[in-house]
Amino acid sequence: MSSPEQAGVEETEMLETSANGMAADVEQDKQTRGRARSSSYDHHPRRVSIMHPHHQPKQLQVSWMQAILAIIILLLVVIVVVLLGVLLSGHHLQNSASGTNEGDLEEGFGHEAHAAPDAINLRLPGDVQPLHYDLILQPNFEQENSWFEGNVTITTVTISSTSEIVLHANDLIVDEASIQLSNVNKSFADPVIVGTENNTRTEFLIVKLKNNLSPGQQTRLSLRFHGKLKENLKGFYLSKYTDEKGSTRYLATTQFQPTDARRAFPCFDEPNMKATFTISLLRRADMISLSNTEVAETSMSENGLLKDRYEPTLKMSTYLLAFIVCDFTSKEAVTESGVQVRVWSRKEAIEHTSYALQVAAKTLTFFEDYFQLKFPLKKMEIAAVPDLAFSAMENWGLIIFRESKLLFENNVSSLANQEYIVLAVCHELAHQWFGNLVTPAWWDDLWLNEGFASFVAQIGIQNIEPSSSVDERLIARDFHRALVTDALTTSHPIFATVSNPAQIGEIFDEISYSKGAAIIRMMSYFLGEDVFRDGLKKYLKENAYANTKTSDLWNALSTTAAEAGNSVNVTKIMEPWVHIIGYPVVTLSHNKTSHALKATQERFLLDENAKNTSMSIWPVPLTITSQKNLDWENPTVYWLNEKEMIIENTSIFTQEGWFIGNIKRAGYYRVNYDEDNWAAIIRQLNSDFQLIHPICRATLIDDAFWLARAGYLDQVTALQVSQYLPTENAYLPLQLMLNIWEEWGGLLAWSSGFGEIQHYVVNILQAKYKEFGWDEQDGETMSRRRLRVEVLRVACLFGQGDCSYSAQLIYNAWMRTPQVNRIPANYRSFVYCTAIRERGVLEWDFAWQQFKESRVATERSKLLQAMGCSREPWVLNRYLNRALTSDSISGANVESVISAVSKNPKGRFYAWKFVTENWNAVRNKYGENEFIDRRLIKGITRHFSTAWDLKQLEAFVKSLGKLGGGDLKWRQAIEKTRANARWLEKNEALIEDWMIAANSKV
Repeated sequence: MSSPEQAGVEETEMLETSANGMAADVEQDKQTRGRARSSSYDHHPRRVSIMHPHHQPKQLQVSWMQAILAIIILLLVVIVVVLLGVLLSGHHLQNSASGTNEGDLEEGFGHEAHAAPDAINLRLPGDVQPLHYDLILQPNFEQENSWFEGNVTITTVTISSTSEIVLHANDLIVDEASIQLSNVNKSFADPVIVGTENNTRTEFLIVKLKNNLSPGQQTRLSLRFHGKLKENLKGFYLSKYTDEKGSTRYLATTQFQPTDARRAFPCFDEPNMKATFTISLLRRADMISLSNTEVAETSMSENGLLKDRYEPTLKMSTYLLAFIVCDFTSKEAVTESGVQVRVWSRKEAIEHTSYALQVAAKTLTFFEDYFQLKFPLKKMEIAAVPDLAFSAMENWGLIIFRESKLLFENNVSSLANQEYIVLAVCHELAHQWFGNLVTPAWWDDLWLNEGFASFVAQIGIQNIEPSSSVDERLIARDFHRALVTDALTTSHPIFATVSNPAQIGEIFDEISYSKGAAIIRMMSYFLGEDVFRDGLKKYLKENAYANTKTSDLWNALSTTAAEAGNSVNVTKIMEPWVHIIGYPVVTLSHNKTSHALKATQERFLLDENAKNTSMSIWPVPLTITSQKNLDWENPTVYWLNEKEMIIENTSIFTQEGWFIGNIKRAGYYRVNYDEDNWAAIIRQLNSDFQLIHPICRATLIDDAFWLARAGYLDQVTALQVSQYLPTENAYLPLQLMLNIWEEWGGLLAWSSGFGEIQHYVVNILQAKYKEFGWDEQDGETMSRRRLRVEVLRVACLFGQGDCSYSAQLIYNAWMRTPQVNRIPANYRSFVYCTAIRERGVLEWDFAWQQFKESRVATERSKLLQAMGCSREPWVLNRYLNRALTSDSISGANVESVISAVSKNPKGRFYAWKFVTENWNAVRNKYGENEFIDRRLIKGITRHFSTAWDLKQLEAFVKSLGKLGGGDLKWRQAIEKTRANARWLEKNEALIEDWMIAANSKV
C-alpha cells in the first residue's frame, strides 16, 4: 500500500510506474464502450438536392389532374401521420408511468429513450489517459462578478494510436493560444497542434494533431483557462455567509461529483481515468486554502497573492479532488494511528464543530481496524460550508459538509441533528475506502460506492452509540426508502446503464444508496458476518488505488467463502438482485392436510393496475419460523429459486399456530400470507405480542400496510394488524407505524373521513403520550429518547389536545422573552410547527424574525421548515414569494421552503401553483442544479393523490418538454400519484367506515 510519502517521488518515476500495464486494460474497456466522438461533434446538416420543376425530365411531367390527385393523397397522408403522432405521444406519456416500459428498464436504464437529446454516448474515447496534473487556480472575489483563472499541465500516456487528444471542459473559456503539447521524452520532436474544438454538447475539448501519437508515448498538455464563480453549487463555485457584524463574507469551494470537475479545469473527468495531482491555490493573506493533501510550500506570487502548493495526491479520480479558499478557522485532534483530523468552519461557529471532530477521529480509527487497512493520508479534514447541493461530499482527505448537517450546539441542536452528524460522518469516512481507495470503473456501478458507504456507516454508528441497533436503523431508514421507490415500474436496477451527466445524476437515489445497503445486509446474513467482513477486506486490498466492477466484489466474496468451507456462488445469487428492477413479494400459504408450505414469488408493484410483464425470478433466501418451533436467531434458509416451491417440514408447520417469513427482515422482499395465517398472527399480537421478535412485529406492520396499498391484501386486515399498538413498547414497530400514519395524514387530509382518522390515531397514541410525557429522564436509551420525540410530534400533528396546547404555551413563552429560548432542543421542530399552525400571523412573523437573526444553521433549518405549517393562504403565498426575493433565503434553501409548504395540506395547492408559474425563476435561484431539481420534484408531489393532481402533474410535465436530469423523478411522481389515486378510490370509504366502528368502541 502506497503511503503519502511515496506519492512525493520524482515526477518521471511516477509517470513510468503509472503507465505500466495500463494500455491493455484501457484498450479492452474502450472496445466495450466504442468511440463517441465522431457522432458527437459532427454537426453538419444533411444536404438535400432540390431540382427546379422547369428542369425536370419529360418523363416525370404529369397532367394537372394527376397533380391535384397527388396533392390530395399527400395531404391525407400528412393528416394521418400527425394524428398517429399525437396518439402515440399521449400513449407514450401514459405508458411511461403505468409500467409498460418495464422491459426496457430491466435491460438497463429505460428512460434513456424519453430524452433523445440526452441519449448520446458522452464517454471519452480512452486513446489518451492522464498520469499527472499540475494545476494552479486563483479565485477572484467581486460582489457582482466573481471569477477564477488557472493553468494546468497534464502529463498523459497514449494507449492507442490517435491524432486527437479528447478531454473534458464545461463552462470554461480556454485560451486557445496558450495550448501547448510537448513530449516528455525530449529525444523526439514535439507533436504539432493543427486545431482545437470545444464541443458544448459533449463537453469535450478536442486537441487535433498533425500526426498520430504512438502507443506508450507520454506528452505534456498545457493550457490556460478562466471561468465565472457562480452560486450554482457545482464545479468551483461561490458561496457566502453573513458574519456576526452583518458583513457578507465570500468563499470559493467545490462539488465535483459526479461530472463537474470539468467545470473547474480541463481534465479527463471519468472515474477510471485516475491520476495524481499537484494543486496550487492563490489567495489573499487574510484567507486560507484547503485541498486533499497537506501544504508543501507557501510562497509569494508575482501578483502579490500567497500561493499554497500542496503535496502530490495519491492516484485518484477527478471527482474526488477538492479545494476551498475561505476565511475559516479549525479545531483538530489526532487519531491513535497518528492521522491529523481537522474540522474547519466560519470563526463564530468553530465551537459547534467539537462533536463532529470527536466522531470523525473515533470513526477513522474504528474503520482502520474494521477494514484492516490504514488510512493512507497524513490528514483528514472536514469543512462546513454554507451551501452544498448534497449533505456532504467524500473528497479524499477533504470532506465538505453543508454546515447545517455538521454543526452541533448543546441545548440548540436536537437528538435528530446529533444522530445525523454521526450518520453523515460515518458515511463519508466509509467512502475513504469504498469509493476513494477502490473506485468503480464507471457510474453504472455507483452502488459499490453508495450502497457500501450506507451499510458500513451503520456499523460505524454502532461504535459511537453501542446501545443502538444496526438492524433497526437499516430497516427504519434504508429498507423503507428502497422498498417504496423500488415498487414503481419507473424504478431502475442497481446496475443502471448510464452514458451522460443527466442520467448519471438521476441514479444518486434511494436505489443506489438504500437498496444497495439492503442487499449488502442480505449478503452478510447468508454468508455469515465473518466471511462477509473477510471478503470485504480481500476486495479492498486486492483493488487498492484501482477501479473495479461488481464482478470483482462477487469474486472476492466467493473466494473468501470457499476458503471458509462454504461453496456458495455469490455471483449466481446476487446478479439478479443487481440487474433486475424491483423486488419480489413472497406469498406463503399452508396446506393444513399435508402441513406443507407453498411459497410463490412475483414482482411487487405499488400500482395494482400497472401491467406486470416481469418474468423475473430472484434467488430468495427465505427464512421461516413458526409458533410451535420458534427460532429468531438461526432460522433455516430455504432458497426460493423458482416461481413456486413446496416446503415439506411437518415439524415446523402444524395444523394450528402461525408462521412468519423473512426473519428480522434479513432479505430484501415483502411477505404475504394466506387469510388464516394473517388471522392467527393478529390473534397473537393482541394476546401476547412479545412472543414475536420486535423486528418481525415491525416488518408485519410495514408489509401489511404496503401490501394493502398495492392491492395484495385487503385494507381491513392491515388495520387489524396495528390494533395492538397501544401496548407496544419497542422502538421499531412504533416508528414504522408512525411513518405510515404520517403518510396517511398527507394522502387523506382532504378525505371526508379524515376527522375519524385523527380521532383513531389520537386514541391509539393516548397511552404512549401519557407514558412518555414531555420530561426527559436521566439514563434513558437513545431509542427511548428518539421514540418520545416521535410520539409527541405525531400526537401534535394529529391534533391531540394536550400536545397542541403545551406546544403553543411554550412557544408563546419564547415570544415573551425572545433572547431566551427554553424550548427543549429535541422538541423545537414540532413545537414551532404546531404553534404556527394553530395560532396566527404573529407567531409566523416572530419565527421569520428569529430565522433572520439566528446564526445557528440547525436552528435556521428548523424555523425554515416550521414556517411552512401556517394555515393562512396569504401567509403561505408570502413565504413562497420570499423564497425567491429575500436575501435571507439562499438558493440552496428555496427547495426547502417549497417542500415545507407542500407538506402542509393547506399549502399543497399554493406550492404547486407557485412552482408551475415560476419554474424558471425557482431554478435560476438555485443555479439550475439538477440534484436540487430532483429533491424539489419529490417534495412538491409527495402527497399527490387525486385525479386532479394527476391531471395537473401530467399537463405540467408535458409543457416542460425536455426534462433533462429530472426526467426519472417526474415519471416516478406521475406513477406514484396514479397509484395513490387508485388506492384512495378503492379504500377511502372503507377506511372511514372502519375508523368510525373502531372509534365507537373506545
